[in-house]
Amino acid sequence: VNLSATKAPASASPKALAAASAVTTGTKRLLVIRVDFVDHTGTPQDSWTDQSITPNWAAGIVNGELSDFVSEFSYNKYDVTTSSADVTSVYRMSRSAFSYYLYDNWYALASEAKTAASRHGYNLANYQHYIIVFDEIPAVEFAGLATLGARDYVIINGYFEGGTLAHELFHNLGLNHANLWVTESPTSPLGKGKLEEYGDSYDVMGSGYWRYWIPRSTLHPNPYFLDRLGWLDPGSVHLVKAAGTYRIHRYDTASANHGNTLALKIFRKSGQYLWVGFRDDLFSVYSTAEDMAEGLYVVAQGMTRSRGSNLIDFGSDPTDTEVDDASLNAGDDFFDPVGGIYLHPLRFGGSGDQSWIEVEVDIPEVPTIQPVTVPSAIVSAPFLLDIDASETPRSFKILGLPSGLTYNKSTGVISGTPNVSGTFTITVYAYNSLGRSLALQFDLVIEAIDEDETGKFSGLVEADPVLSQELGGKIDLTVTKTGYYTATLRLGRELYRLKGRALSEIGGSLTIERQIARRGRAPLAIEIQVHADGTFSGALDDTEGMGDHAAFEGLKSPWNKVTNPVVDYLGAFNLAMDLPVEEEGNAAVPQGTGFMRCLVDSSGLVRWSGRSGDGLAFAGTGCLLRDGSIPLFQLLRNATGALRGTVAIDGSNGAVSGTPEWFQKPIAARLYPDGFGPIALEVTGARYVAPATGELLLGLPLELDNARIEFSGGDVEIASRFAELNQVCTINE
Repeated sequence: VNLSATKAPASASPKALAAASAVTTGTKRLLVIRVDFVDHTGTPQDSWTDQSITPNWAAGIVNGELSDFVSEFSYNKYDVTTSSADVTSVYRMSRSAFSYYLYDNWYALASEAKTAASRHGYNLANYQHYIIVFDEIPAVEFAGLATLGARDYVIINGYFEGGTLAHELFHNLGLNHANLWVTESPTSPLGKGKLEEYGDSYDVMGSGYWRYWIPRSTLHPNPYFLDRLGWLDPGSVHLVKAAGTYRIHRYDTASANHGNTLALKIFRKSGQYLWVGFRDDLFSVYSTAEDMAEGLYVVAQGMTRSRGSNLIDFGSDPTDTEVDDASLNAGDDFFDPVGGIYLHPLRFGGSGDQSWIEVEVDIPEVPTIQPVTVPSAIVSAPFLLDIDASETPRSFKILGLPSGLTYNKSTGVISGTPNVSGTFTITVYAYNSLGRSLALQFDLVIEAIDEDETGKFSGLVEADPVLSQELGGKIDLTVTKTGYYTATLRLGRELYRLKGRALSEIGGSLTIERQIARRGRAPLAIEIQVHADGTFSGALDDTEGMGDHAAFEGLKSPWNKVTNPVVDYLGAFNLAMDLPVEEEGNAAVPQGTGFMRCLVDSSGLVRWSGRSGDGLAFAGTGCLLRDGSIPLFQLLRNATGALRGTVAIDGSNGAVSGTPEWFQKPIAARLYPDGFGPIALEVTGARYVAPATGELLLGLPLELDNARIEFSGGDVEIASRFAELNQVCTINE
């Protein structure tokens, strides 16, 4: 027998109707409309008893069996009545039974039947439910059909008896079917699964009670349904908010005391409710399902989108549809790992209508966040902190995180790389379906990068035959307080611009490790360490395992024209670059003395220009380091030669010294076919101080022929045989 419901068009919602006491309480008058069809004629017969459904017989069923059922189930809050005068004649429908069946158009049948009753003098407004009955059509699969959540109609396909009528009337009141939850695992009654429609054989909204000889008079709707209809007093349903032992009195009797707890409502942290009740009526009748009176009767609300209930089968095999052993028996226990619920029926007590069962319950709660051990943190270093909380939180909310740190809303993990230093008060909340945890607060201390590890740095790269074509190089590096860097790497004739973020370490150095892409060649590996003493060092290596390697080191340039201007090293400096004594007279080496002029401004920027010992002009820029040194890297002759090294200014007296190298690769020219160097030049110089007004350079007297220019070295003596090279001259203001 299939008992069905169909949604009424343009009807109120089941929830709204179930909440309206005018709909679910009081005595309701029924109009019984009997119909037949051109292809299925005659007075309807009851399929259970083969009795003709006459007005008197129908009224007897409604006022007897049906009234007894619904008043028992509703604790006498709801009843039905009719009279033989409320049972119509048999009306012939305009279409064949086959037509209604073929097109499944039962709403049209109900509308026509009600119209016929109205036409024959029945005032439809005087009735709360309309029962339309016809002789059983074997091809039709249902025994009854009704609108869900509206009183539009109940259709009975021959089965005019209390159980079917109550089932369909309760659809009108808003109840869905009482289903069974069938799981995929025999050991997991609440595990992954699907619903079996009508599968709760203990509930009038289910089916299959005849399999277990369960009397229809004991088919009380489950507590969830009774609560929806308002038939359980609010005080008789206990919403479990704390673990404990609870006494549940039997609810399946009209004389149940609603001052007692008749049902427990327990929230699963996975989002559903369990309704726990105690059925004892089966003790008084013969049934192969007497086991239900041996423990807890549990149905779930919300296992699917349907508003139906789902019986939970704690029996031997929850993967099948047999429910004769579905109760959770006293002495057994059950833990729901997904929902976080523990149930343990303990003992029975009382007798008759006042019998009860006690159950130990443990439930999920709002999360509790565990104390955290906050790791040390520093700007520009990866940070990770796991937040642990009980009760399987669904989400987290974390307030007060500094720039650079974020959190995973699902796991609570805090991660990222801090951009700022300071002490930050962090507030953490965890949420599950029950609500929000108490706040966990802690201080997060983030150290700043050492001041001497930030700012501008410059240094020279040692020469390597492959990496820099023997020319050497220079690296200029800028590191911000947040750890981001930019760098310019001059490696021989090649220029690379780099940017990224350095890795800091508490008490350690700032580290940059990366690769430098090169077109048509394997990338270079570069590693830089910036130290807390204002120095930096590192190396370049090929990534092909060829052993090519070039180290570098340098210092910080701390100057700023506003906050830390150059004072002792400010100004212009003139330098001479002489060959070392051992190279004098060496025909393979240019024998001239070079010179250079350096201009240092208040920001530490250095501009230089000059000529090499063989008369080649050059110019470039660099920076003044904290100790007054200037790293020079100047390419010469179309990047076939270089001037490289460091010159230093003595801030106390303005003297300049150093030993930069002069290097020239072999070039296809008659001057340097074999190349030369590197040669360590001897640099001497001083700050240029312009003479006062009226004075000459070097304190020369203001007169004619006050100076003489002399040349030496480079075998200039040979040239002097043909002309006098040393000349007297006059220097004026």
